Amino acid sequence: MRIILSTLLLCISITSRAQVVDSVAIAEADSLIQVAYDQSVRQSFDSALVAIRQAQNVAIDRIGNPSTSLGDAFFIHGRIYYAQREFQQAEDWYHKAKVILQVTPGKSSALYAECLNSLAILKQTTGHYPEARTLYDEVIQLRRALQQGGLAYASSVNNQAIVCQQLGDLESAERYYLEARDSFA
Repeated sequence: MRIILSTLLLCISITSRAQVVDSVAIAEADSLIQVAYDQSVRQSFDSALVAIRQAQNVAIDRIGNPSTSLGDAFFIHGRIYYAQREFQQAEDWYHKAKVILQVTPGKSSALYAECLNSLAILKQTTGHYPEARTLYDEVIQLRRALQQGGLAYASSVNNQAIVCQQLGDLESAERYYLEARDSFA
């Protein structure tokens, strides 16, 4: 009985230590992701890239792949390149993020919706309107399901209206413009 109890206590101790390390690693990765984002907003892109690579290393080495932290780091890496107008590199990182984020936290998460929205904006910016339209359709449906209204939702709907207009689908464009307007009311 003592051997069983001792073994059980040892297993619980090891498991709880692993959870603490994971929590610390997640907090460290999230902090580095925030630093990278803040640096990119300040247009300190070199510093942002250093911080985001550190976040990716923490996520890969100490949290695991796939993880939400790694998906978020890949997503912010894409945003840094987008802010520098390096669209191909941004798209590559957005796709890497999308693959991970659809697994964890999952396709029904706000972070996944934000990643898809950024990919749609990139496609719109680079003139790939059919791809942008498909992505915005998915983002809008997802944000409706998440009941994610407000500015994020209205912005996606408005961007979809612009894409429809660029594609010559004026009937859909008008419908989306009206929906965007009404979502602000």
